[in-house]
Amino acid sequence: MELNKTKEKPYISAGSFIKTAGAFFINRKAFTLLEVIITVIIIGVLAVLAFTQYSYLVEKARTAEAIQAISALRPLAIKYYLDHNNSVTGLTNAGLGVDNTCTAGSFYKYSVDAINTTTVYLNATRCTSDGKAPNASREYQYYLITILSSDQNTWCCHYTDTGDACFGQIP
Repeated sequence: MELNKTKEKPYISAGSFIKTAGAFFINRKAFTLLEVIITVIIIGVLAVLAFTQYSYLVEKARTAEAIQAISALRPLAIKYYLDHNNSVTGLTNAGLGVDNTCTAGSFYKYSVDAINTTTVYLNATRCTSDGKAPNASREYQYYLITILSSDQNTWCCHYTDTGDACFGQIP
């Protein structure tokens, strides 16, 4: 005599599964250590990303000082050019009253260079020491190349250690 021994699989409805899972989460009174550690790591990564972006934007905003100072030097270079028979040969920092040192009142040190008889390079180099606090951790140059004979101006920025462009400017 042979018995038909078939085992039926228990049927679990979706509704009873949700009730069971919900009861699991409702009855918990604390977070596990693993959950807390993962949460702290995620918050830490987000904080590092936010601080890095904030630092970049603050440094980019400081370029306003350089733009203002360079913009004030440009008319002086034009005056020198016109006073010296349409030539900037012999133009120096002292000739325009530029002090090429970092001071406690400035984020930048400035310089003026005559590239040829009609082109002037007005430069602001970010202070990495001795300048207005906080000093930059990485030196860069923000500058204006002005061709005085044709009134062409090009703003540029590059990091001095790698030559890479900074703040979306031409290197």
